[in-house]
Amino acid sequence: MEMVISMCCALFSAVVCPIAVFFIEQKYSRSEKLHLSNIEEQKREALLTMKLTRAGNELSYAIAIALKRGKANGEVERAIASYNEAEAEYSDYLRENAVEHLLEKQ
Repeated sequence: MEMVISMCCALFSAVVCPIAVFFIEQKYSRSEKLHLSNIEEQKREALLTMKLTRAGNELSYAIAIALKRGKANGEVERAIASYNEAEAEYSDYLRENAVEHLLEKQ
């Protein structure tokens, strides 16, 4: 009888435990990938926000200089182009994010 019990315990530890560990590891792996994905997405958004803010600051500075001098020169045009580029990138990012969230909910 003792031999049957010890064989059952050995079978349990040899079969059931590795299977349980496998499933726990898979769940942790998916969770970790999702977390890393969220960090990358936050980083991308922060960089685009910083770029947009910088472009807005450059535009404000260029306008202030143009007002001070009484005429607009290439500074304002470059700042407008920089702002438009940053704004377009950020808008694309927002649209991309919106589509991803809509697809996730389906």
